[in-house]
Amino acid sequence: MSEVQFEPITTQLSELPETDLSTNQQFLYQSSAISIGIIPDNLANKNPGKLSHACWLTTANRLLRLYVATDNLSDNLKYITTTILRIYAPMCFQIKTKPKLHYGIINFWHTIKASREFPNNISKRFLE
Repeated sequence: MSEVQFEPITTQLSELPETDLSTNQQFLYQSSAISIGIIPDNLANKNPGKLSHACWLTTANRLLRLYVATDNLSDNLKYITTTILRIYAPMCFQIKTKPKLHYGIINFWHTIKASREFPNNISKRFLE
């Protein structure tokens, strides 16, 4: 799929050395480029990998790839992409940097905090 003009979605990911990441995690981490509105050529031409229905990470990667390659975005794709970039991806990397059990409540708190910072128009959409 070729990249089209798309609306940037802001995200805040933890700084991570990419050498500690799996291929799928690297793709998700690099996909944060959506927040600046420009996808580097090496990422735009990269295959997000084989879809595994048991792995949310591969599904998220494919949805992000679809987002940057779709001309007429549906509202649902925008909502899902925003959720991935503002809640799912930051939490994946938060847990990656603090995986020990005693960080569990802190990681959970970060999830709740990220959910509360979600734009109201999107939050209301999920509650309807």
